Amino acid sequence: MISANEIRNRQIKVSQVGYDKEEVNILLDEAADTVDGYVAENKELYHKLEVLANKIEEYRAEEDSIKSALITAQKMADQIKKESAQAAEDKKKAVDKKARETIDDANKRAENTMDRAKKALDSAKSEAQRILKQANEKAQSIIAEKTAQGNDIIENAEKKANDAINSAKIVAQNILDQSREISNDLVQKSKEEKEAYDLLVQSLKSDAEKFIGSIKSLYSEQLEVLNAANLETSDDDIEKKVDDINDIHDEVKNLVSEIGEMESAIPEKIHIEKEEEPPVSHENVVITTDDDENEQIDESQQEDEPSDEPQNETDDEENEISSESDEDEDDAVIDDIISDINAEKNAKENDDVDFSLVDESEDMPDPMAAVEAFNSDTVTPIDDSDAPTIPEITDDDEDEKSLFDDETQLPFENYFNVNREDVHGDRTQTISLTAPDEDEDDAPKFKGFFKKKK
Repeated sequence: MISANEIRNRQIKVSQVGYDKEEVNILLDEAADTVDGYVAENKELYHKLEVLANKIEEYRAEEDSIKSALITAQKMADQIKKESAQAAEDKKKAVDKKARETIDDANKRAENTMDRAKKALDSAKSEAQRILKQANEKAQSIIAEKTAQGNDIIENAEKKANDAINSAKIVAQNILDQSREISNDLVQKSKEEKEAYDLLVQSLKSDAEKFIGSIKSLYSEQLEVLNAANLETSDDDIEKKVDDINDIHDEVKNLVSEIGEMESAIPEKIHIEKEEEPPVSHENVVITTDDDENEQIDESQQEDEPSDEPQNETDDEENEISSESDEDEDDAVIDDIISDINAEKNAKENDDVDFSLVDESEDMPDPMAAVEAFNSDTVTPIDDSDAPTIPEITDDDEDEKSLFDDETQLPFENYFNVNREDVHGDRTQTISLTAPDEDEDDAPKFKGFFKKKK
């Protein structure tokens, strides 16, 4: 390559036929200037090129970092996107898993709750059945116990009533036998004794009426106790027991009727004419029986204390009818028995009294008729075939003495607490059919079939 200086300093040979020298020099100068201009421009361009090259190098250096940043950003974007997608997927899986676990747990809880509910229901049913069974068993046992107790009470009441009936029958039989034995002596009494014994008979009659009323009242109260004891039984059982008790009451009425027959078999009252004496006051009458009978009667009276409950209307009506129908007969029978016994006692202890015989032509009933009436062992039958039979009391003790074995003392002396040493002189002796008070100093004078419970 030729420079501008070389163009200017170049020496060209001159020829004869050639270009004009001046024009060639001018052209060369212009060419040199042009080259200089191109060289200066080239330098400038080269300088610019260097600058651009440096810039390019800088840009290239920055391009790597930019590329690296872009790549890093892209990678980070891809990583973030991937991680986001993975996190979303994981979160979705976790949510799905948790939802499934929640559903499964809820299902398990529901199943457990249902199982517990079923078990609780089964347990409640079993417990209810057990309680119901126990209640039924308890009810059955109570019903059976109360039924047995009611049967025992009725059986004991029937036994005690029958004991009282038979004891009264035995005592009446003994009294009747005694009156039969002494009846021949009684009709021999003096008319002078009639007035004194009439006063005594009137007093005894009043006490006997009270005694009969107390017996009937106590019998009604015993029926009331039996009715009160049978409240736990059924209506059919109650009706049945009431019928049984009414049958027992009918037996007592029949016994009273049989005692009434004694009126026709006992001699008439004997009146003794004697000075009037002060009225007899009323205290306790001593009525004794055998020791075994007293023990049984005391036990029965302690068990059968009268109740405070109102008397049954049916029993009241029966008692009123019985009292109205039997009052006259009872009074007459008791008056005759008491009169005969006291007359016999007075006759044996007062040998110095003049006796005038009663006219034997008077109409005297046969005492054996009453004796035969009480010799019968039959008891008034009970209409109800299902009612328990009342056993009779039999006395098979051969060693036991009768009321008439002791010849030194007559039975009526113990019954009425009569002093055989002083019948006519002492009128302060009293007779009463009421039970003595517990705080009395003297021994009780009334030991009979009915005593108040302490």
